[in-house]
Amino acid sequence: MPPTLKTLTVSVKARVGGQTVTVTEPVGSNSRLYKITDASVKPEISYDTVVNKNDGWSELPINGEVSGTKNQVITIVDVDSKFKAQAKGEFVLPEPTAGD
Repeated sequence: MPPTLKTLTVSVKARVGGQTVTVTEPVGSNSRLYKITDASVKPEISYDTVVNKNDGWSELPINGEVSGTKNQVITIVDVDSKFKAQAKGEFVLPEPTAGD
């Protein structure tokens, strides 16, 4: 039986100017990349899909802070050393909170 894409548990909270993302599963020896898109164009990812920065993906910051707009989708992918997808999670972004 071929390997399957694992699921990442993603949660997002609004913050001033953006959102803070938390992924329950540890990244381990993989790298964790993300992309924010409109729901209608979110990326289709399957096991071993090549995911890299040339296609608009970025490394997820350690503090989890990203900036998107309400109802955009963040897709988070754990990739191996060859940038092949091993796990994926998604979340619809809340509206950033307003500053004082």
